[in-house]
Amino acid sequence: MVVLGTFLRGAPNPVLPFLPTLDLSDAGTPSMSVPDEGVELTYLANSGFLIRSADGGVLIDGMLARPYSSYSAVPAEVRQQMLSGESPFDDVRLALVSHAHGDHFQAPWASEYLAAREDLVLGASPRVLGTLANIEGSAESLEDRLTEFDVEVGETETFEAVDGIPVKAFRLRHSGRPGHDLENLGQVVELGGIRVLHVGDAEGSAGNYQPYDLANGKIDVALVPYWYFLNPGQADFLAEHVNAGVYVAIHVPPKELTSVKALLEKTHPGVVVFEECLESRTVTSSSSADG
Repeated sequence: MVVLGTFLRGAPNPVLPFLPTLDLSDAGTPSMSVPDEGVELTYLANSGFLIRSADGGVLIDGMLARPYSSYSAVPAEVRQQMLSGESPFDDVRLALVSHAHGDHFQAPWASEYLAAREDLVLGASPRVLGTLANIEGSAESLEDRLTEFDVEVGETETFEAVDGIPVKAFRLRHSGRPGHDLENLGQVVELGGIRVLHVGDAEGSAGNYQPYDLANGKIDVALVPYWYFLNPGQADFLAEHVNAGVYVAIHVPPKELTSVKALLEKTHPGVVVFEECLESRTVTSSSSADG
């Protein structure tokens, strides 16, 4: 394990570049078995990740079969692993979706994946679940495995669509779409004693995050859009309103990966950028690693 930062978790980091305050492994490939402690984060495509622990696996924004605009999709060979339940997808119990845009969720592939994995549950907004109604026979056949995350703006609700995996869901305004209610969800998943925040395409502003008091929720890993870190000072609100132990920049277009990573290494060297599908890192708390 590599400890990349030494700031205390009790208060916002006084220095940007958001150095990690948890133990974070070097990049590698998924392990054949789930970690005994903490979580394993495995990158799939765009904003899609697999989160694994001894509690099970959670897929978020990972049901992508085709590239959308300039953003990547899950390669065919990896999708086949998903369908057949091969490692690291053998213990996936819950699939989550931030919102209905095609670079985060593709209903035809989601329907196929859910049909193949009969023990898998999908948790998502009414709008996302509504898109499955356009797939012939899908909504009816999957009805008992669909959990609607219907939350009002400014409120947080906890759902337990799968026993032992609580998910806190709340609404965040979508970046660049003022006045449009896209039901973009922020979601906090707790696995292996680690809390992972995924925000979809949330607008990066203090006002968007402030109502949810995330900084006092002990967020361990925050998966946030890479554009938060592009302009000087833009990401400052994260220290006060999220205060995560590890920040991961997501939603990076493949053609911009090299330039984005080079920029962040200069301006925010503590922020993690995943590069390839099935690249994995394990996150554990310092206390569990030391104990």
